[in-house]
Amino acid sequence: MPLLPNTLRDELVAIGNVSDEESARDGWADAYATYFSGATSNGVPVSSVTAARNAMDAALVGLSTTGAVAIQAGITAFWGALAASPAVVFAGATVITPPAGLSNISADILLAAPLNVTQGNDATTALGFIASGGLGGNVGLHTLSLGGTATFPGPTVAPIL
Repeated sequence: MPLLPNTLRDELVAIGNVSDEESARDGWADAYATYFSGATSNGVPVSSVTAARNAMDAALVGLSTTGAVAIQAGITAFWGALAASPAVVFAGATVITPPAGLSNISADILLAAPLNVTQGNDATTALGFIASGGLGGNVGLHTLSLGGTATFPGPTVAPIL
């Protein structure tokens, strides 16, 4: 199964209301790891994202105060961990290159978040816009997570889908 925006939205909604930052960090890291676990590259499915999930969780420290900035740091750390161990993520991969859009995550969330509030969107709708885009010009975490590649012997550079 490829990377799907609805998977990301559903995983974010499943976090629910949490009362502490640690639970929120765990929820975001689990949600993104589950979303990414559906990816393939060159026909090869994801083998493991445990290290990436843990790197994201650690980078989300401050989520309760910095919000979108922490989310960008977390997703960037996730991809950094993928790049550090490509063969663990995709069997046979020698290089993983993160997508260029990662540097735009915080700004993208900040386009949609205030509009979600002023429009009174429920959690599912609001997180749908954060995941998929379409509110106030934001493109969504899903779109910003696309464009990464994995390199396999040959060399074959294949998109991560």
